[in-house]
Amino acid sequence: MMEKDEHEALLKDQKNGHKPFVMRAWALWLQWLSPYKTQGAILEKNQPEVKEERCPPSVPDNFLMWVGSTTPLDRTQEDEQKSPNDLFRMVETGDADTGASLKVVHDTERGKVWLFDKPAHPTNYRCESNSIKVNVAPYEVYEGWEENQIYDFCWSSKFPDVDNAPYGDYVIFQWKSEGSNIYPFFMKVQAGRFEMTHYNTRLDGEKHKVVWWTRIEADKWYDIRIRVLLSSDQDIGTVQLFLDNAPQKFTADREGKPREPDEKDPCTLVCQTFSPARHYLKWGAYNTGFPLNALKHYVDKLMVKRIA
Repeated sequence: MMEKDEHEALLKDQKNGHKPFVMRAWALWLQWLSPYKTQGAILEKNQPEVKEERCPPSVPDNFLMWVGSTTPLDRTQEDEQKSPNDLFRMVETGDADTGASLKVVHDTERGKVWLFDKPAHPTNYRCESNSIKVNVAPYEVYEGWEENQIYDFCWSSKFPDVDNAPYGDYVIFQWKSEGSNIYPFFMKVQAGRFEMTHYNTRLDGEKHKVVWWTRIEADKWYDIRIRVLLSSDQDIGTVQLFLDNAPQKFTADREGKPREPDEKDPCTLVCQTFSPARHYLKWGAYNTGFPLNALKHYVDKLMVKRIA
């Protein structure tokens, strides 16, 4: 029988988020993150218990770095919601009187999901998360992105409105830099289209180049995965995009020129994806210049993964 002190130590380990407990929790959340197909390998990797001890969270291949769930990792979806302050460095909503908010709501298809809600307002044009925090207390901000490392940025989106006339496009995701390459890439919605834009610092004049787009529908969930090799060299960095688990062909190169039909790798965009300055992830709704535009963006299954 387990001694009282041993039992208390085990409970303390679980409470403090020690590595075996955290890895088991992450493995369970990988099951929840279907349709991404990597969970089997990690679940297998965590069995038996001794393997889990030999492979702590700091070193395993394809390490699940962050899960932006609506509930804590050791809870069910029926439990209380997780605070956005545990997930993100901040939520940008303008001044206190804008009415913009990030909150948990119930979706008939997905259950509890995040809603970035930006009402019409005279001056505020955003409701966005800014940077992620690690999932274990003390929930410190993570911005230690490494050059020459591959990452997966994953989430699901649903938009009540995909034709935003007369307000133009609105941004729903950004891989943001404070250096010269301000937006290595970002995602936006306009005129019934879902688009990816690359910011090319080496071009004169207009630097925002649409490199991919597809038609989408309102009130429909879309699963998105962006696999990025981080590099400050425009000939080394790469971006791959998966929509509903299907690889997407880029419609243009990094300079905005149409891709040739017979290109060797049409599903890979070669471009600058990194700079020495601060980088961070943003999800939400942003429409600069049009604060009277009311925007809602439903988000589910947020995940960041480091790929070996």
